[in-house]
Order: sequence, then structure tokens, then C-alpha cells
Amino acid sequence: MAKPREILIVWALLMALSLTLAFAADVAHASRLGAAMIGVVAAAATLKANLVLRTYLGLRVAPGALFGFTTAAAVTLLLVAASFLLFATPQ
Repeated sequence: MAKPREILIVWALLMALSLTLAFAADVAHASRLGAAMIGVVAAAATLKANLVLRTYLGLRVAPGALFGFTTAAAVTLLLVAASFLLFATPQ
């Protein structure tokens, strides 16, 4: 079980990553979202998923499950990012 101090630190990291996602995604001007920013969004979301799985779901004691779930999240985000890059309609 994670200690309260660790939970607070991970929460702060999750909030920082949320801000990173908000700025990288530039939701006010989504048409300017380029390949690099889509990569940043996917990487930050994968890191957030890993932090939640490891800390809040306690998968640090099951490294195989942590790897499997993180990989599944990363592949899903990669597919979503690729679909944005390949099938986005220019404005």
C-alpha cells in the first residue's frame, strides 16, 4: 500500500501531467495540433496511466500486470494518435 506522502507526490505529478496535456493539446485551437504535440499528449497520457496503475491500483507488486496494462494503454493511445495523424480533416 502506498504511503500518504507518496500518494500526494503522485497526485501532484498527475496534476502537472494534466496541465501538460492541456497545453500540448491546445484545445482552443485543435487544428494546430501537429505530430509532435500528438506525441507529447500520447506520452503524457501513458505516463499518467502508469502512475495510476502503479500507485493507486497497487500493481507495483505485480510487475507483469503493470507492464501488460501499461502496454495496452500505450498501444491504444498510439492507435488513437495515428488515427488523428492519418485521418484528420484539414480545416
